[in-house]
Amino acid sequence: SFDPVEPLRSGLFLAPEGKDSGLLTAEDLFGLEMKADLVTLSACETAARKVRPGDELFGLVRSVLYAGTPSVLMNLWEVDDIAASLFIERFYDELGRPGVTKVEALQTAQLAVADTTAAGAIAYCETLQELLPPEEEKPRRALLRNLAYLWFQARSFAEARDMYEELAAGGGGAAGRQALDVAGVR
Repeated sequence: SFDPVEPLRSGLFLAPEGKDSGLLTAEDLFGLEMKADLVTLSACETAARKVRPGDELFGLVRSVLYAGTPSVLMNLWEVDDIAASLFIERFYDELGRPGVTKVEALQTAQLAVADTTAAGAIAYCETLQELLPPEEEKPRRALLRNLAYLWFQARSFAEARDMYEELAAGGGGAAGRQALDVAGVR
């Protein structure tokens, strides 16, 4: 989360442990020595920063660079979950190929996401859905919401309605019913 008033208090929410809240701040990162060639943060607005007098940038980007990482891949804007997932998967697939640079992997991933059709995004989500264990309820519901939205955008209203109804019936309660109303499929 970015704190525009105190950018060094901006941070990443990691898994909490004991009395530790799990918040890793930009200030914390300044005290680390990172031995990574690349740091990737794909959450929304991870690259948000504040420009101070003298053109100094403060925030997560600056602190990761200061900690010794020569390359940082972050987002300046809000990012769709599915697009971000497709992008990161493709980026690292490309980066793992022999002789492919970070710049080439970045460009290929950007173009791949831009060329993704609704059918391709739906197929990707359905594959993810099959891989999720049944006990992972929160990610399953988020994926189902994304699938319903994609079906709606693809103008397959019957599929979208079925998924929104599944959300409403599966404990989605008011949120599931609201999604049905917003989509106009109830």
